[in-house]
Amino acid sequence: RRLALVVGDIDHFKQINDRFGHVAGDAALERVGGILADGIRRLDTIARIGGEEFAIVIPDSDEQAAFLLAERLRRDVRETFAGNLAELTMSFGVAAFPKDAETSSRLLQAADRALYLAKALGRDRSVLFDEDTSAMLAELIAGRDNA
Repeated sequence: RRLALVVGDIDHFKQINDRFGHVAGDAALERVGGILADGIRRLDTIARIGGEEFAIVIPDSDEQAAFLLAERLRRDVRETFAGNLAELTMSFGVAAFPKDAETSSRLLQAADRALYLAKALGRDRSVLFDEDTSAMLAELIAGRDNA
């Protein structure tokens, strides 16, 4: 069966903890988690996989449907926090099985690469993984290393 994976990360989250404290950071994490959980289907699975990083497993879905979901969730987070002292945004990376990877670890790696590219391109965006994504990310990293 096909499935898609969306990995999302709250942009500049460390600044929230540094500026407003960990209690505010925890409250923001809970609120973001609620927005994400409310925005998925019953058969989808969401998990917090790192400090401010979430993953959504989307069964019976392709990368286009997952990308549309990521974009909707991204807008929901941005709109929810607009006008707050901490105007949070999120970046998302999207990958699909079996198109982008044939194992779970490689699928996560592909979605992470797309996420890192979203961050490198300015944050508050969603990026689909493909080989061009990997090439662009490698060029960006090489450019930074040579600067």
